Amino acid sequence: MRIGSQTVAVITGAASGIGRALAAELSGRGATLALIDIDAAGLDSTAASSVRCTTHVCDVADAEALHNVAKAVVAAHGKVHLVINSAGISVAGSVEALPLADLQRAMAVNFWGIVNSCRAFLPSLRAAAKRGEGAAVCNVLSSLALLSLPTKAGYGASKLAARALTMRPDKVASKIVRGIERERTRVLVGNDARLIDIATRVAPSVVQAVIRRFWRRVPFL
Repeated sequence: MRIGSQTVAVITGAASGIGRALAAELSGRGATLALIDIDAAGLDSTAASSVRCTTHVCDVADAEALHNVAKAVVAAHGKVHLVINSAGISVAGSVEALPLADLQRAMAVNFWGIVNSCRAFLPSLRAAAKRGEGAAVCNVLSSLALLSLPTKAGYGASKLAARALTMRPDKVASKIVRGIERERTRVLVGNDARLIDIATRVAPSVVQAVIRRFWRRVPFL
């Protein structure tokens, strides 16, 4: 799909990080934005740099609230062509040690948030596709969704938005948007993600053996 002045894009997790960078990237291409986050102040800051946008304070884990936001977005902009699910939270620790509430919250945002967003906006996306205007969904994930680590089981299982990537958010955003326009089903950002993807496909048992031996040497895990 081509992204330009006729595109209406929804971005969750738009108050900071990759979500904010995606808003800047899409705004620079002339798109109209609907920005969603639980951080009202952060949303206002992101919106200040966007030419045409609306902001919606909402927890993506709340399905009913997100459906109401979807109605508000269509009322404000008339249509939706692109939904980027960038909202995510991080948790770290073994499954045994992590409080159950932390694991449940991670799943609620990082997994169910995507489900809720897709269910809320799919009718509008299908309508746009039927009109021949183009439609797409992009789920921003982490390289830790490609493999498991002892302290990142909850993080990886919930397919966390890519805060662990080492590239600057604006560069990540640019690559994501180019991937959407080229209709790629998967966009890998960074050499680490590409290496992990290849390794887990070619020799998954070797990858897990290496992780079991060396993961404790990585300080942030």
